[in-house]
Amino acid sequence: MIRLSPRWRKVFNDLWENKPRMILVVLAVNVVGSAVLGQPSMFVYSPLGVITWLVVVVVIAGLASLIPARSAARISVRESLAYE
Repeated sequence: MIRLSPRWRKVFNDLWENKPRMILVVLAVNVVGSAVLGQPSMFVYSPLGVITWLVVVVVIAGLASLIPARSAARISVRESLAYE
């Protein structure tokens, strides 16, 4: 038997207890997919797509934190305290 952490046990328990909601979501996704695309939606993720997404997100996050950090590093402590 596989031992699950309490967190994962709660996730699987919630999924098991909310079967009607899960069925409604799956049906809604298939109905909308059929109406819009002419075929039911299938959720398939390729490993390359996931890795590409992860790399892009990490690069964007790095740039988003690096640019303000570089400009903050150019300001002296006295100047930064003057803004308070």
